[in-house]
Amino acid sequence: MIFQNIIISTMLIIMLITLLNLSDRFNYWDHKIETLIDFPHTNVIWKIIAFIYDPKIIIVAVVLLATMALQDNDWKLATWLLMNIGLSDGIGYGLKKVVHRPRPEDHSQLDGGYSFPSGHILSSTTFTLLLLHLHDSFSIYSIVLIAGWVLLIVSRVTLSAHYPSDAIGAILVSFLSYNLSLYIIDIISIYL
Repeated sequence: MIFQNIIISTMLIIMLITLLNLSDRFNYWDHKIETLIDFPHTNVIWKIIAFIYDPKIIIVAVVLLATMALQDNDWKLATWLLMNIGLSDGIGYGLKKVVHRPRPEDHSQLDGGYSFPSGHILSSTTFTLLLLHLHDSFSIYSIVLIAGWVLLIVSRVTLSAHYPSDAIGAILVSFLSYNLSLYIIDIISIYL
């Protein structure tokens, strides 16, 4: 099942990039939706949410989780956590450099770089998947975690930092890296 998830998410990422590059209609609707999702009177709230889910903060949190796993002599978990965030951010960075998609016209100057995929959504999706994976059962904790993640996605589009397709791309890349890291850690575990 993990390998199928890797293939499917890779194909969907390729399809999305193809649509971004070749479909005027897709880009028209992507831009149209981005301009419709604008709640200027709530910008402070969205900025706070974006700050909380800053990719640098998430990387530090994952490193702390990996450190705690190493203190418990769980090298497999520590390796998996670091591999997951590393793959996720590495693939995302590479896609930003390859796709070169400009940000929406009215974005904040604080948001530099390219738009696709969203780094905030990429890191937060990866972090959410990691925490849900570590927390076996579905509970109020899971609901709060998912609600925060959804609010971040809305915030990045509302703040005109990204188009909706940037969010979708980030989620797909995160899902790909999550499954890739599961696959790789299983292979490593066999040989160690």
